[in-house]
Amino acid sequence: MLRPLLPLLLLPLGGPPRAFEDPLSSGPTFTVRFTREAHAGAFTGRVLVLLSKDEPEPRLAQGGPRLDPVAALDVAGALPGEPIVLGADALAYPVPLPDLERGRYHAQALLDVETGAPFPCTAPGNPFSAPVAFEFHGAEAVSVELVCDRLAPRVEPRETRFARRVEVRSRLLSEFHGRPIALRALVHLPQVFFDEPERCFPLYLSLGGFGATLDGYTWPDWPAPPLDGTPMLAVYPDPTCASGHSGFADSANEGPFGRAFVEELLPAIEREYRGFGERDARVLAGHSSGGWGALWLMLHYPDAFGACRASSPDPLDFHDFMGVDLYAEGANLFDAAGRPRPFAVLDRGWALGYLRELSDRERVLRGGPLAYFEAVLGPRGADGRPAPLWDRETGAIDPEVAQAWARQDLALVLRRRWEELAPKLEGRVSITVGDRDTYLLRGSVELFRRTVDELGGGLRVRVVSGDHFSVRSHEGEREELDRLLAPYRSWRRAAGGERP
Repeated sequence: MLRPLLPLLLLPLGGPPRAFEDPLSSGPTFTVRFTREAHAGAFTGRVLVLLSKDEPEPRLAQGGPRLDPVAALDVAGALPGEPIVLGADALAYPVPLPDLERGRYHAQALLDVETGAPFPCTAPGNPFSAPVAFEFHGAEAVSVELVCDRLAPRVEPRETRFARRVEVRSRLLSEFHGRPIALRALVHLPQVFFDEPERCFPLYLSLGGFGATLDGYTWPDWPAPPLDGTPMLAVYPDPTCASGHSGFADSANEGPFGRAFVEELLPAIEREYRGFGERDARVLAGHSSGGWGALWLMLHYPDAFGACRASSPDPLDFHDFMGVDLYAEGANLFDAAGRPRPFAVLDRGWALGYLRELSDRERVLRGGPLAYFEAVLGPRGADGRPAPLWDRETGAIDPEVAQAWARQDLALVLRRRWEELAPKLEGRVSITVGDRDTYLLRGSVELFRRTVDELGGGLRVRVVSGDHFSVRSHEGEREELDRLLAPYRSWRRAAGGERP
């Protein structure tokens, strides 16, 4: 789900502290302008003001469990040089601007122009301002001027001899969205790729979690090491889309990502870099949201992949969605028997944050994990946006939307298609979660294992010692790797070696 970042504060499970309220305060006022060089013509969309006490450039502090303050205002037809004022009435997180905690802040403004890209604070092409420091002590009026006169850079990864970029225009996704959409991936080549120019290779498809981007991967200038002695093409597909992560799934809101992945991206990689183009010569591995995506692909396209390895996957059974039974009468995302529900917890029961906090922040700043869940797992609403699963004020789950989510409940998918899937998945799927998973994912994996056992087994599902991230270095991982490669090795022996 999320990449680990150092939180500003570790909060006990009793709940977040209340903001100090000063009835005399009108709060800080931010006057935002943008230059013609940063954005020519009128701007219609959301203006953000990002605040941080610790990060000198606040737009870089918005991510992971860190929940720094942010304010927003939607504008229509704003022109270069015109003032856009965000004050007491602006949409703000975690509290209205008049209730902002006192202290010294850095402020930075941003125009969310590139709404087709995830994570507006770093979306290439979004205009933003230089950071400005100010102090807020409550009683006095504070006015801060911010000028958006620069653009978030577009980082083009530097290809090397061994690290290559693949970009494929997707007909399927472009038709769905009505605009050009490309699928991208990093391909890491082994030395033998150059030493034996006629040799073909299997694909090791490593699916990143929420927050992973193609630009964020390391582009190594050294050969891909063999995987347990087997030379492979290591492929790192780009998971990003407008909601933050595609889940590598076919969805009502983000479109046929799974089908495009199988029918467009994989054949293009195999044509260019001498892949076999065979089921057993493609192995899937993913962690967190990438783990969920790997299993989604394996269950929906079982004839396209030889094996699947999912670690710490996002919820597999929505009877336990980070502790919430979405199908239960009166289900609530925020409240657990009178206590706030955390979205991330440390070993000793300290919360890194709460689901209400996350929901409130995403009302202001798009691109969060809850928005990703609604986009990938849920139906499309009448307004063309993902149908809301929960009431943003109360946390109450909409039962009709929850039932629509059942289409992407992988435990239910397995039950519905078991007769077809069982012979294709036997001995080819491995799922692991930590007994102290940071994002409360253990429960859904255990329910999924119960489903597998009831259906007759054939998929390996384990709970091991560790948290969300440490499971990848568990002592049993070597055995899991051997299981992952077993179908390919059997096929290779039957095919007579690394044939072209």
